[in-house]
Amino acid sequence: MIELNNLVKRFGAVRALDGVSLEVSRGSTVAIFGANGSGKSTLLRVVAGLLRPTTGTVALAGGDPRAAKARIGYLGHNSHLYPYLSATENMLFYARLYGVDISRAQDLLWRVGLIHKLDAQVRTLSRGETQRLGLARSLLHDPDYLLLDEPFSGLDKAAIDDFPALIARPGRTTLMSTHDEVMGRALAERCVTLSFGRLSAP
Repeated sequence: MIELNNLVKRFGAVRALDGVSLEVSRGSTVAIFGANGSGKSTLLRVVAGLLRPTTGTVALAGGDPRAAKARIGYLGHNSHLYPYLSATENMLFYARLYGVDISRAQDLLWRVGLIHKLDAQVRTLSRGETQRLGLARSLLHDPDYLLLDEPFSGLDKAAIDDFPALIARPGRTTLMSTHDEVMGRALAERCVTLSFGRLSAP
């Protein structure tokens, strides 16, 4: 379960998050809608343990997100890929980091449709190809918690159609932000809207 309680995140005088409370039950998917600058990316970074809240609490399975990093898959605007390494080299690097068998890295490259780009350096990939590789990286260690920030950005229709099967896994808890309300509503059991750092029903 993901639990946010009266979460506030300030950057100087700006309140990016303003008293956010939310529960995402184990195995469920929640979609967050909102305009650019509404606080969606900040919220996901706090849940991922990449930012510390100013006040309030965030818990994954009752504990600090930073203690659960090995169980979190995070896809943000920064793909966390190395531009001068190939798609395969990036996946093998993260496979070693997470102690994952290389066969899973190869399988995910196939499933995201990058089998023809195995030796291509990341810096030569298109926006959509980089997004697909970033998604494969976030799924590599079969995370219990999947945090996705605009995951459909740059994806073509074929990749979007494959997306639900790619991320599906019983027991996985998923929190995603998206401008694509059609996909968000199709994938999520619950949808909320973030506006000026505050949550409301969509």
